[in-house]
Amino acid sequence: MKIWAVRHPKPLVANGVCYGQLDLEIDRSQLDVLAQAISSQLPKGLPIYCSSLIRSLDLAKAIHRFRPEATIHSDSRLNEFNFGIWEGLFWSDIPKTEIDIWVQEFPNYFFGGKESVCGFIDRVKSILYELRDADQLILITHAGVIKALHFLSQSNSGVLSDMDDWPKQVIGFGEFELINYLNLNQGV
Repeated sequence: MKIWAVRHPKPLVANGVCYGQLDLEIDRSQLDVLAQAISSQLPKGLPIYCSSLIRSLDLAKAIHRFRPEATIHSDSRLNEFNFGIWEGLFWSDIPKTEIDIWVQEFPNYFFGGKESVCGFIDRVKSILYELRDADQLILITHAGVIKALHFLSQSNSGVLSDMDDWPKQVIGFGEFELINYLNLNQGV
């Protein structure tokens, strides 16, 4: 499966804020320009899957204006990691002890009380498994989901053992990349 992973536009939020699943607005002044640029570069005729958060869904709708034949499927499994009680706080205001525990127990710790990284990976894996018959598709989503896609595309087991296995790099806001996902038979 070829996944054209598109990262949403930059949300309107102060630098340094932990905002995983906060439903944040985007600067709409350049949305059509971005959508047209992405639309002109990605293969035509592909379905568009996006997170249910405004910053992804609105980009999908803008791309659809340039590709009216494309179908849009919004799915909350493509939403960013849920940081629970830390959402909306500055990272610098989150107790260092909490971050240290998360780093030490990265795969299974419920940072913010809502979601573990392994649970997050399973969430992303579940939609990939459901879409396993697709040859190519466009996913408009978030940095964490794109990192999960990279992890799953490179992992033999699909199981994260520690933080060192988690991808460090991610594309910028409004950018896209091709990810070849071959582990199509990994169920959840």
